[in-house]
Amino acid sequence: VSYPSTTLLAVDLDLQPAAVEFQSAAVRKALLAAIPRDALVTGVLQGLGTRADSLVPPTSDMYRASSVKAVAYDPVAARAALTAAGWKVWLG
Repeated sequence: VSYPSTTLLAVDLDLQPAAVEFQSAAVRKALLAAIPRDALVTGVLQGLGTRADSLVPPTSDMYRASSVKAVAYDPVAARAALTAAGWKVWLG
């Protein structure tokens, strides 16, 4: 027996603008650009999900695409923006 259901799984970054590290909008955007969200949906979730670029998922009746500014996955641009903001790569 199976029942139709809706499950919402969300991973939100707590990019607290009050924290010194996250005060720059460019830094917050770069961190979002560094996350391969499509790969997470296809790999980790095995395709059983939909990428959402806002707190309201695109499967919701409340979703309005015109109000969403998607941040594309771009690790090169993300690294450049974080470097320009004074962040350093730490491999530890």
